[in-house]
Amino acid sequence: MRRKRPGVVTAAAVLCIVFGSLGLLTAIGLLAGRAIQGVAAADQGRDLRQFERQFLERALENYIAREFPWYEPFSLGSAIWLLMESAALLIAGIAILPLQAWARVLAMVFLVFTVVHMIALTVVRFVILSASTGFLQAHALPAGPRGQGPDFVQTVMTITAVVYGIFYLGVIAYLLTTLMLLTKPAAKAAFAAAGSGEVDGSENDRTERERRFEEDRPRRRRQSEDDLPRRPPDGRNDDRFRT
Repeated sequence: MRRKRPGVVTAAAVLCIVFGSLGLLTAIGLLAGRAIQGVAAADQGRDLRQFERQFLERALENYIAREFPWYEPFSLGSAIWLLMESAALLIAGIAILPLQAWARVLAMVFLVFTVVHMIALTVVRFVILSASTGFLQAHALPAGPRGQGPDFVQTVMTITAVVYGIFYLGVIAYLLTTLMLLTKPAAKAAFAAAGSGEVDGSENDRTERERRFEEDRPRRRRQSEDDLPRRPPDGRNDDRFRT
């Protein structure tokens, strides 16, 4: 008998497809942003406050490059890796829907890799954020009319750290949930049955119902004939009666 695709498998496939799609867009955006960063940096503002802000941003970039020379290649490698893992999860998610066993293995492997990637990215972001906070506090201009002094820098960086933490924890929880769905007994059984030919998640159950209907046709015909009343003794010809 044909078995239906479990809901946990469908949910895991959808989660992989969503993450893969958004991850691809994010990775492409990051790589494109790096490509045009030099062009954008050349646009200097004419306003004094804007010039000071751009000067401070350039000084911060130079400080990060000097103190953490590995950060630039790490950022580039992280964007490329995000592109690869997102593409892999998108392909795996699509192939999980028809219960392809290799897709489950591919998804689980890249889910683990992506969790490790996100943990490493979280640690690096907080290290750079902490160093940037110290640098900006040491070089921030005195508080002006808008109060944009060292205290303002501390407040902004604290809010940024909280947002980063919530975002990365949410992504890690998302990935672990997807991995957990693929390791459930129902998912394992479905893929095992699919590999043995017992399950075909891509076919419609209508074919199975039609086959059963045709096999059951003789029994229904005999039952309908048995339900007809017998011909009365006077022998009248009436199609409502059976002989």
